[in-house]
This record gives sequence, C-alpha cells and structure tokens, in this order.
Amino acid sequence: MHCTGLGKAILAFSSAPFVDAILDAPLPALAPKTVTDPAVLRRELADIRKSRVAYDFEESREGLFCVAAPIFTRNSRVIGAISVTGATSRSQARSFASVVLASAQALSRALGGATAA
Repeated sequence: MHCTGLGKAILAFSSAPFVDAILDAPLPALAPKTVTDPAVLRRELADIRKSRVAYDFEESREGLFCVAAPIFTRNSRVIGAISVTGATSRSQARSFASVVLASAQALSRALGGATAA
C-alpha cells in the first residue's frame, strides 16, 4: 500500500490504527524511488487527504506512474480507489488528476458517499 497510487489513496483515508500498523512495519523498496521512510509517507498521506489524489512516480515499478483517488461509501468509509497508470511523465500524470478525481467522486456519489472533505 505504501508505494502505489491506489494503496496510498486508500491508506490516506483508512483508520489511524490501520495506518499505524502499515507504517510501523518495514516498508520494502520495490523500486529505487519507493518511499520507505514512515515520516515522509505520513506527510504524503496528509497531502492526499487534502487533495484527494494520490500519485506513484516510479515507486512501485520503474517507468510507470499512477494517479489514484479514493472511493467512499455513504458513511464516509473508503472502500477502494480508481486510478490511471501509464509510462512515466510527471506532467502527463498530473494532467489525469482531475479526471481520476471526478470519476472517483461520481462513484462515491453513486454509493451515497461524500465527495468533498
């Protein structure tokens, strides 16, 4: 969960005990850019909670990016995420953010969930 856009989108809105359990365990590097420092990841999760968009820039696999957004139920519980993955290009990845977020919000609305913080 710590090195994919989908995982981080879900993790950012998971319960504190669940997040602590993930971040208290070793965070293995799957690629050279994998974030393995829990403090760095906590800051990233805080940013994801604000923007509702998570990124993976070659963290899970070299040469790939992922842009993800969480999907919520009516009780504001995160139940999944939606993403776009492609060949690495930070500007290209950021260009997908609004579409991915809008799609996640539409799915959340369909499930009776909240779409804004």
